[in-house]
Amino acid sequence: MNKKRSLPFVQWIRLLVRSFFLQAAWNYENFQGVGFAYMLAPFLPAGADGRAQSRRYLQCFNTNPYLAGMIAGGTLRLEEECAEGRISTEQIDLFRDDLTGALGALGDSFVWGTLRPLAGLLTVPAAMFLERWAPLFFLLLYNSVTLGLRVSGIVNGYGSGLDLLQYLKRLELQKKMYWMNGLTLFAVGALMPLWVMQVLPMRSFAYLGLCGFFFVVVVGAWMGERKRLPLPLQVGLLLLVSHLLVRMGWISF
Repeated sequence: MNKKRSLPFVQWIRLLVRSFFLQAAWNYENFQGVGFAYMLAPFLPAGADGRAQSRRYLQCFNTNPYLAGMIAGGTLRLEEECAEGRISTEQIDLFRDDLTGALGALGDSFVWGTLRPLAGLLTVPAAMFLERWAPLFFLLLYNSVTLGLRVSGIVNGYGSGLDLLQYLKRLELQKKMYWMNGLTLFAVGALMPLWVMQVLPMRSFAYLGLCGFFFVVVVGAWMGERKRLPLPLQVGLLLLVSHLLVRMGWISF
């Protein structure tokens, strides 16, 4: 296992600021390659062949921008070890190429597919009571998490080096995504009745009945994922509960 290292504070701040410009020169030839080279250019060890390094880092690079700091920090650590003669440039290139696709898929699922919908749903109650401040609430909620990903990615990427996969395993993003998706489903079930009550007349639906109905939807989705219930059985249970709610008068037309 590699010895843990820490990045100097000023260097860490400069790398963090440069990470915001990763996609400033995005193109169809090397995607984020120019931005990634821009991130690392001032920090690469002196004495190396500048032209050779430029050719290496101007190759195709495309990953999730919020997790690119992990690759940048890890690559910078490996470049220093390469200058010390401990590893080869081929190992650095393999490290970068392997993580590019993996973190791209993981980051897209976490940020675009999980975090952003959840942040939007959690903003809905704020919009109902503080309409003018709702966009600011969304930006603070969303950007606080993504900024944390940038900061921790650079710090732990540099600190871990070749052991970055062990850090990702401890991070348990897949487990966090599972619970965040469950929270998203719960938010949909809780907020949908409020929306329906605003659209339809008050006498058409009972709020308690709607909450019960959408609770069943959320529980059914959770059981379908965890318990692998067949889809016909899920639909049948949903119809049965809906019929019982109507008979009890909790939902009336």
